Amino acid sequence: MKTINKRVFRGIFKDLSFYISSILLTSIAVLLFLAELSAGDTVEKNYIGFMERNNVESAEFSVMQPLSDEDIERLSEKYDLLIEKQEYIDCCEDDFTLRIFKPTENINKYEVLEGEDVSDDDQIMLSKGFMEANNFKIGDMLSLGGKEFNISGAAQRPDYLYMLHNESDIYRSNAAFGMAVMTDEGVESLGKTAVFYSVIYNNNSKEATEFFRRELNDEFTTLSYTSAENYSRIHKVGEVRDTCTVTGYSIIAVMSLLVIAVVSLILGRIVRRDGKHIGTLSAFGISSSEIKNHYMLYGIIPGILGSIAGILMTVAVVKPLVKYSISNIEYLEGSVKINSTALVLSIIIPALSYALTARRAASKLLKRYRTTELLSGRTEGSKKRRSQVLENSDITIRRKFKIRTIFTSKKRTMIAVIGMFCGALFILFGYTMTDSVHQSFIHGFDDMGKYNYQYVLSKTESGTPDVGGEAMVIGSFEEADNGTIINIYGAENDTELVNVNVNGKSFDPEKFYATSIASIVYGIKEGDQIEVRNPLSLEKQTIEISGIIDNAVVTGIFTGRENACSFMGIEDESFYNAIVSEKAIANEDELQIYTKIEKNALGGQLEEAATALNVLLYMFFVIGIIVCVAFIYICVNQVVTENQLSISMFKVLGYKNREINSMVLNSYGIFVPLVFAVAIPATLRITQRMLDRYAALYHFEGHAKIELISIVISALIFLLSYAVSMIVLRKKVLNADMVEVMKDHRE
Repeated sequence: MKTINKRVFRGIFKDLSFYISSILLTSIAVLLFLAELSAGDTVEKNYIGFMERNNVESAEFSVMQPLSDEDIERLSEKYDLLIEKQEYIDCCEDDFTLRIFKPTENINKYEVLEGEDVSDDDQIMLSKGFMEANNFKIGDMLSLGGKEFNISGAAQRPDYLYMLHNESDIYRSNAAFGMAVMTDEGVESLGKTAVFYSVIYNNNSKEATEFFRRELNDEFTTLSYTSAENYSRIHKVGEVRDTCTVTGYSIIAVMSLLVIAVVSLILGRIVRRDGKHIGTLSAFGISSSEIKNHYMLYGIIPGILGSIAGILMTVAVVKPLVKYSISNIEYLEGSVKINSTALVLSIIIPALSYALTARRAASKLLKRYRTTELLSGRTEGSKKRRSQVLENSDITIRRKFKIRTIFTSKKRTMIAVIGMFCGALFILFGYTMTDSVHQSFIHGFDDMGKYNYQYVLSKTESGTPDVGGEAMVIGSFEEADNGTIINIYGAENDTELVNVNVNGKSFDPEKFYATSIASIVYGIKEGDQIEVRNPLSLEKQTIEISGIIDNAVVTGIFTGRENACSFMGIEDESFYNAIVSEKAIANEDELQIYTKIEKNALGGQLEEAATALNVLLYMFFVIGIIVCVAFIYICVNQVVTENQLSISMFKVLGYKNREINSMVLNSYGIFVPLVFAVAIPATLRITQRMLDRYAALYHFEGHAKIELISIVISALIFLLSYAVSMIVLRKKVLNADMVEVMKDHRE
């Protein structure tokens, strides 16, 4: 066995292009697999660990009647929990907003990432993402509210790892919003602070939690309550980890299947080519299992070498790849290690799958032919079939040769088409995703309505807003089954600013309508009933969805203002706690504003998301080009190898090199436009599924689209990839030697 295995390494040089291509494809699959799983591990170790050691909250709430120290101590002992008061102030400058917190002792504690902790009232620590986006450095002076503060360092809180200004924001914008920490006196010097309370439940009993919430509302009148599971700044971290893990396993599965297809094609030819050798081994008494194991090495070699190359590439670039994979959350410096389980799998999966493919090819040959047939070399049945295709046809030899090439090896043709399809898919996907997000920006914000500003007030009002705009009622409820937050919006019955256009129906202010993005996030449709409960009193009610409003941005359920008040148990039907306006309200300082949402700011967040997608665009370009070139090269190279005798005869008969290249190399050229045309709708379908997945993650509905210019550019890149393969193979056609070919043919 040891002696016959020496032949494997001699055979490598005969099919060097196959090994190079399969090693390259395998290494890319391993690289992406390890990078995504390492990103998931990094989130688990650096981020989840960061949240645990700094006591991230279980929930946060605000109350009308402030809690005294005695109240906090009594509730903590009674319900086995921890409560801490949190104070902050939002400093709004021309280009950014900073949310500055007072230091905490027990819950949501901050960590100093760089520099030094604040010790004086004129010092400030900033979140690192905000510092990098605005080019601030430690030691710089920062102007806030007309005062100068020294940046002493970078800090991070566990409840602001996903840096959103408002919970309604679609995506983080590090340049426009950041978190900061100052001393108590330093924060107070900037103005009046906002207050909320954080709680950690030591007893995870659902009943104990509900008893606490009921008492909180009865005694102190709860104004808001948000659990960590519904708090995007916290739960997005776990979602990023899960997304990285799922993506990693999907990549290794898809890429391995692609390479297995190539391996099965080429190893099948290698085994058939070695038919005489296999017959000789069998005649000398070597068992079929030993022969099968011998040919397993032909698959193990590209699998192992590809895995090693992928691992080495991962070691070199894992840190920037991981940083990009988790770029939508604040980056915490820490050790980035390759997942040990993924490392083992990245070696085992390719080598084992390729080896079994090679073993299967050898097994089929041994079962199909007797030893005498193998020794006589009668295993190339396809040659006879090839000569019979279009045998009596009068079409030109050029067309006949191309048709025979396509139909006499259907497996090879199928793999070539699959390779071209996957390459086109990768190339188109980057452009489709970018165009889809960009188009969704334009139409999505128009679907919100004509208003450009939404002011949520910290103090309730009645009647009609004196400052202009339209009144609105906004209330948050919890889905009874799983606690998911569902926002109820009460618009004016005759609203001109809010989009309440129901598809195919008129808006009835006494009924409830879900927005299109809400139907995706909550999994509801017209006619469904959804049970919700008041997060303050925990009373349950049922909502029937009477239609869907085409709104891709606002996640919630709309109804009339009076109906919303009635649903929320508010007797005053002229009550409102929000104002929407087409223009900014002139005297904003006179309003007690809890949050302010600008349509332009949401657009800026999505532009930042689109910028992050550009990296994805280029990555898929590269993968698409490599896949396309590799698959076409391998399949057409096999055509050239199998037709060396025909190529030599064409030369003898006086065919020009250009004519020979046209016949041999362009056999699959007819599939190029067809494959690209089919790849366009397939890419749109895949992109739509991706956008639907991101809709639930980022609460923004996107529709898959691709611009004509993007199709043209993708087509040119695809054609260029095909041309590169043809140019590389042209030399092999030109170097076909008649004497050597005839010698090999006689043997």
